[in-house]
Amino acid sequence: MGRVEELSFSELVHELVHYEHEAGPPDLERAIRRRSIDARLLRLLSADGPPLDERRASVRVPGDLAVKLFIGERVLPATLVDIGEGGVRVHVAAASSTADTVDVEIDTAEQQPARATALVQWKKAREGGIDLGLRFDSQTEPHRRRLRRLVLEILRQMPDQLH
Repeated sequence: MGRVEELSFSELVHELVHYEHEAGPPDLERAIRRRSIDARLLRLLSADGPPLDERRASVRVPGDLAVKLFIGERVLPATLVDIGEGGVRVHVAAASSTADTVDVEIDTAEQQPARATALVQWKKAREGGIDLGLRFDSQTEPHRRRLRRLVLEILRQMPDQLH
């Protein structure tokens, strides 16, 4: 294990995968290293580095998956723009409601789609609809692990030479 700043994109992703599959008692040193890897990947994935007000605690990666938003009785089809362990940005073609919370369903490779309640953090008009920034509210640990695996799978598919 080298210094985090010296590792390649592939090495960083490989180490994150290792941490994801590792079992055992909590270890402060590993937790600190994982946080450093997340921060390094976040910088690599951002063209100019993360914004100064970056508050995310984990890596957020671009995606292009179909998702469903459940707002009361309505189901809105949406497209995932990016995803992280703590939330997602989605693009909705239809006019959005003024709801403060939505249920987000992401189809994963597992049998059951990942579904969680999310708080609407922001809305931004964009060509063809609106982008919503959604932060997951009180996730279960199995849901959090499913999202980590999805993020890791997307990272694995990203070409190393881009970073």
